Amino acid sequence: MLHFVTRDTNEKHKLITKSDAKTKYELKDVDLDKREPLLRYIVRKNPRNQQWGEMKLYLESQVLLQICSFIKCIKFLTCSVLYLSQLKFSY
Repeated sequence: MLHFVTRDTNEKHKLITKSDAKTKYELKDVDLDKREPLLRYIVRKNPRNQQWGEMKLYLESQVLLQICSFIKCIKFLTCSVLYLSQLKFSY
């Protein structure tokens, strides 16, 4: 697992590759590229082999925030469905 660190040693500026984020947090391409809010990234050449594709580097803290917002959305939808189902059966 490659971790790139910026000049400061603060954990909130830790960079993670797209493939590492997908495996570590069990995400899909849609979660990183399409889901709101859109995450910004830095494109760099692959240090392991220059002929391979370019890497997308994300801030790990932003990836974690993306996961939290996605979980909140799922909880909200689940609670809404449960609430509506209770209303339906309370008549």
